[in-house]
This record gives sequence, C-alpha cells and structure tokens, in this order.
Amino acid sequence: YSPFPSPWRTPRSRIGDREVAFVKIALTGRGCDAAPGTIARSDGGLVWVASADEWVGVVRMMVAGQPANAAEALKPGERLET
Repeated sequence: YSPFPSPWRTPRSRIGDREVAFVKIALTGRGCDAAPGTIARSDGGLVWVASADEWVGVVRMMVAGQPANAAEALKPGERLET
C-alpha cells in the first residue's frame, strides 16, 4: 500500500523492551531452518529474519516509532518475540 497507510497496520514485534515495526520487507526465496523470528545477515550484509519456511529481508523498519537502520537495530542471533 505504500505510500498509503495499510488497513492492516504495520507488522510489529518486540526485542526485549523495544517495539520494532517492519515497514517494507522482501522475500528472499532462500529456505531456512532457523526458528521463526531469528535475526541473521545475508552475504551482502542485509538483515534477514527467519519465517516458517524462508528468510525475509528487512528493507525498512522503525524502532519505537522512529525510522531505524536494520543493520544497527537488529543483531544476528537475536530473536523477535512472537
């Protein structure tokens, strides 16, 4: 829906006490066997989050309602709360 607001809101989760929102993601087509919500890095340095069956790339995100750089906000090995 971008640039318009989505009627479903922005997908959100938490890492510790921080609320994170995923404004734009990209399918990678790369299968994964990590637990859903696990943070990793791709070969190109992009941040990936494990879903049930593939890695999802984080293109744009927010932390505590403010735009954030995914590579700085999400560390490999962290896991999003589900």
